[in-house]
Amino acid sequence: MERKLLPNLQVVPTIGFVGPHTNLGDSNLIAYDIASAYGAKHVWLSIPAIVETREQCEQARALPLVRDVLKTIEQANVVMMGLWPTHFNDALAAKGVIHSEQINALQSHDAVMDINHWDFDAKGRCINYDLTSPSYYLTGPEIPRLRDRIRNDKAKVILGAGASLSYASGIRAALKAGIANILVTDHGTAQLLMKPESD
Repeated sequence: MERKLLPNLQVVPTIGFVGPHTNLGDSNLIAYDIASAYGAKHVWLSIPAIVETREQCEQARALPLVRDVLKTIEQANVVMMGLWPTHFNDALAAKGVIHSEQINALQSHDAVMDINHWDFDAKGRCINYDLTSPSYYLTGPEIPRLRDRIRNDKAKVILGAGASLSYASGIRAALKAGIANILVTDHGTAQLLMKPESD
């Protein structure tokens, strides 16, 4: 099968590094792999995903290399993202990326899913905005703002999630939040999502 090359395509990650070492889930590597597969261009988002202060967040976003990548994300006409049920935050706590107090704060607001560490409850409300004294700041784009880009027909936002029924409540939350207009999932999860929600 002949590979279709898209030399005008530019692929950028929407989140920086989460830990000191890369892994197969690193969005920078995923962006590189997608770009390589289509003969496209790619760039790195060379900042930590999570920082401790607002000042660190502003400094990271102001770096010229980072500023240019964030601007490209804001202008993208297709955004791909995945979500995680909030219990995956326990793994981040085990690695020392976030603290157990931060997880407790999210759980007290009934978080059900996480996209790039933006947490949402079952009604699709972003919990990060409700934390009066955030214990961490996110350097990447504000995921809740994708809703406005979808409403204004500025972007197609593809949510890839599933392969486990534990993702269903998170997918529902993302759809209620209006932050995705295309869903890619497995057959079993799709069937579950078609059923009415139980109260």
